[in-house]
Amino acid sequence: MESVSAESVGVFPSLRFQGELRPSQREVVEIARRKLATGQERLHIVAPPGSGKTVLGLYLWAECIRRPALVLSPNSAIQAQWAARAELFGLEAVGGEAVSTDPEQPGLLTSLTYQSVTLPSRGSAELDQVALEVWQERLIAKGQAESPEEAEVWLADLRQHNSAYYESRLSAYRKQVRDQRAIGGEALATLHASALDTLGRLKQRGVGLIILDECHHLLGHWGRVLADAQQFLDHPMVVGLTATPPDRDGKPLEDVERYDAYFGEVDFEVPLPAVVKDGFLAPYQDLAYFVRPTGDELSFVANADDELHQLVAELCENSEADRTGGLANNAGAAGSRPMVSEPDEPETTILIDDSQSPPVRGRGKAKDGGKGKRSRGDRTVASTEPMPDWTLRVLGELLLPTGPVEDWKKFERRDPQFS
Repeated sequence: MESVSAESVGVFPSLRFQGELRPSQREVVEIARRKLATGQERLHIVAPPGSGKTVLGLYLWAECIRRPALVLSPNSAIQAQWAARAELFGLEAVGGEAVSTDPEQPGLLTSLTYQSVTLPSRGSAELDQVALEVWQERLIAKGQAESPEEAEVWLADLRQHNSAYYESRLSAYRKQVRDQRAIGGEALATLHASALDTLGRLKQRGVGLIILDECHHLLGHWGRVLADAQQFLDHPMVVGLTATPPDRDGKPLEDVERYDAYFGEVDFEVPLPAVVKDGFLAPYQDLAYFVRPTGDELSFVANADDELHQLVAELCENSEADRTGGLANNAGAAGSRPMVSEPDEPETTILIDDSQSPPVRGRGKAKDGGKGKRSRGDRTVASTEPMPDWTLRVLGELLLPTGPVEDWKKFERRDPQFS
């Protein structure tokens, strides 16, 4: 394997581990040396928590690979741990900022979080336009709009009457567009300017090694960005470290294939029993210590059930008017919507479904001159109309957000859930 030129990054200093490697760590080092000797530039290690992955990664950097390195971690606590452990390698003799946790000042070893180099852009006029087009296409595909123009009216009305939900859904469609672009190989184009600047400084620093801690997190946006950044950073060597191989169930095939191509097969898996046998990990044991509750705790336990039943009784005593008053919102208000799960958000509970259209304004005039009532299509609706009355009227008049339809068949086709 050709080393990074001294002209571009300077001569790598002589660093030595001021300690003794564990048996499992020595095995990994031998595997790494053999792979380096044959020109291979990927190392994929699975090791349980507490088995010394941090020291192992630093040893590979300081004594085997010997290139300026970038370490990426999923959170700032692990990021700081890497910087602290680097002191075990005699970096005080190097001088200067040998170890850095500042993305604006890379060092010989730069420890950052994944977020610092993968932060997506917050949106742009172009991204918003594409996201809105995707949203409109979905409305048409689901039969909630018959044309892009009608879908545009639907979205404009939603934005006016329920802006919080509109922004929430638009954000989801922005993410969908970014993900599609990233999967298609345009991940760097989706990044925030700060992330791009950080990658540029790392390239200028001559990073020749990327150590990816907890690398099982890379079956998604982080992995897409880093795979595309590989060429941008002039193909540095990659060391992946994790305690748990990734869960591939439900992940896009493109992401799974990218992960496998990026890391390759697992080169070594540190056996947990061996680490326990060597005395570096203790077998897991529960320690249960029973204590008598305090007086306040006993009182709470004794009264909690009675207080709950009392609260339920008070809630049930509310008048019918009070109970239905909050439901008499317009068809676009979140308070009148059932809790549903979007097909494209299987794990996200939301209050409004695209299948239930918000009211469309501007199709009629208020009969009372705007005093106390508001126009909704060709009908006038009291702002406090009870839900049962509203339901009977809408079903009886076959009213849709865009106006009445001719017959029940069309009403059912356009709004099957409500019908």
